[in-house]
Amino acid sequence: MDYPRGYTVAVSIDGKLWTEDVGKGIGDEPITEIEVDTSEPIQFIRITQTGHSPNKFWSIHELGIKGMSLREPPPVPLADLASRREGVNDAYIVDSVLDLSKVIRKEFAQLKVLTADGLAINAFVVSETNDELILKEPAGGKIIKLPQDEVEFMKPSKVSAMPPGLINQLSDKGEFLDLIRFLMEINGGGSKRMAELR
Repeated sequence: MDYPRGYTVAVSIDGKLWTEDVGKGIGDEPITEIEVDTSEPIQFIRITQTGHSPNKFWSIHELGIKGMSLREPPPVPLADLASRREGVNDAYIVDSVLDLSKVIRKEFAQLKVLTADGLAINAFVVSETNDELILKEPAGGKIIKLPQDEVEFMKPSKVSAMPPGLINQLSDKGEFLDLIRFLMEINGGGSKRMAELR
């Protein structure tokens, strides 16, 4: 199959000055996910093929970019925050904020799907039978129904549905500590504590 055997990623605000590599890796399946976390806003992304295959070429059939607009406030997964979770300690919360994809709860995990027509989809699984796979897009909530015989490839995604770099929106260490304290309060008190804090 055609996918990047190796790649690097650089970003730019003006298309002229480029950063050092902010991402790199090796592709090994039809859908390649690249997570990029930058502290500055970007407008341009450059993906460079660094690997090779003697009898394959690299072609991009579809490219999806997920990120945050500077014009809108960052999304907050309230349903996730308000749920009390057993076995979650302070260190776990800090790690989860710093690396959104480090631990993804099962109910918030996405599925990578490639259809026979070459359509790549990242979405939540609503239900699955021998005949049909029903998915829900994370952003708009659109329901996608796929006959199983049209599904070419599928695999659980290792990337969070939340865009990387959320903590880069915080202005200083104090705001970061406020966020962590808020999450600790919610984890201990659940939706009742969230209502109180609101």
